[in-house]
Amino acid sequence: MMRRYHAAGILFWYIDENNDTWVLVGRRKTSPACEKWSIPIVCCTIIREKGHARVDYKNTAMTACKKQLGIVLQNDKNLTLLGVKKNLFETFHVFAYQLESAELPPLKNDFHMVMWSKSTEVPKPNTIFFHSLLNTFNKQQQTGSAAL
Repeated sequence: MMRRYHAAGILFWYIDENNDTWVLVGRRKTSPACEKWSIPIVCCTIIREKGHARVDYKNTAMTACKKQLGIVLQNDKNLTLLGVKKNLFETFHVFAYQLESAELPPLKNDFHMVMWSKSTEVPKPNTIFFHSLLNTFNKQQQTGSAAL
């Protein structure tokens, strides 16, 4: 029996003085997504309690950002679920977090470049689901709600 892969990540964004929305993207330096643009995303922590297993998506996403971008979120109250993407073998939970400014984080393990990109003009090539993730984010910004 094949085990399902669970992953989580955070899309960081901000709105500038011209009311343009920008997202933080990083260019991966390791396989399988080497040289592709993405958000910080990692395999999830599985928590086993009383004979049951659960996936801690939110904590995993926060850990990914600390590990991959050096961004430490003090609490998760402003972390909102952007959407869930599932296929036959994988489940991805993606959260969104609004930052106040466009300060670039330090480079860490998984990225050799990070930059701010307009949410409608992200660089290519990018990782699987990234395009649909950004479409969802942009729709949510326009309408106030959308799902992956």
